[in-house]
Amino acid sequence: MPLLVFYNRPALFSIPAHLCQHYCRWTTPNWDGWIDSDLFEMLPEFVRENPEEIVGLPESSVVRDARNLLNRVSVGEADVWLKRFRAAHAVDAAVYAFRAGKCVQSWNKSFALIACGFDVPKPLLGLRRRGVGQGAVGLFGSQHVESTPLRSFLSESHPDEDMMTLMRQLGVFVARLHDHGFRHRDLRRGNVLVQKCSDDSYRFFLVDVNRLQRYESLNWIQRIRELERLFLVGPEAEWFFEGYGADQSIGQAVIDYHRRVRYAEALENRRLGRLRKKLWYYFWELRAYPPGVRGSRPLSAWLDGVYSSRGTNVLR
Repeated sequence: MPLLVFYNRPALFSIPAHLCQHYCRWTTPNWDGWIDSDLFEMLPEFVRENPEEIVGLPESSVVRDARNLLNRVSVGEADVWLKRFRAAHAVDAAVYAFRAGKCVQSWNKSFALIACGFDVPKPLLGLRRRGVGQGAVGLFGSQHVESTPLRSFLSESHPDEDMMTLMRQLGVFVARLHDHGFRHRDLRRGNVLVQKCSDDSYRFFLVDVNRLQRYESLNWIQRIRELERLFLVGPEAEWFFEGYGADQSIGQAVIDYHRRVRYAEALENRRLGRLRKKLWYYFWELRAYPPGVRGSRPLSAWLDGVYSSRGTNVLR
């Protein structure tokens, strides 16, 4: 199986050159992409010929089947989380006919975060379906991480000392993410994995990063806009902002944050609550990122800047 080589044309899949030795190209009549070399060697021949068959392996189980299909698959010694992106509607098919699909975005942005020193589950495979209008369809697989979703961790009972340590360290982690100009765009409890280390510190992994954007900098309104979906309440919010190191006083930051979260929760119980919440969401989106104002648009081609220091191999 040949290793990836450099193609001097616009990038689709990208990977830092120093990691290329661990991956190989996976090409079939209907699919094209990259896969971890060791994982490829463990795949049955019929899966190598048709990647979609991987979700039908006996060791595969469906975790969620909604807009996209999420499976957990065991292949040999590898434990893989596999997401199959679908075209939700005709608009998706039209848009992704001319741009990288979500599987490509997940692959590239995972490596971009790794290059900047942030933890994400190791990408194991990224495949895009061939054909006009098929760019929205793809497969993205990542390595299982022994961890607990933040949502589950916060729903369990923990001593205040442990919770305070966790939230302060989470605040430090998210502040560093924002200081780098990264905006996750779906920073909710289920998309942050928590791993407790032997020294009682915590390590955080970001998942579902295909919508990630990068800005020159993020102001306070943009930062608190990003934090809304964490829905932190009570002392957890105060501990979080102590670690986050808000420009404002901790007390004022917590008050601002609680006001936004409580209003969002109140909308759920009102008539036409979902519609109101969606309108409220877009109102604050426009306020945080007003069109035509400097700093409201994400950086273009920022992935090139991330990879340039180490070199990048690309696959069209």
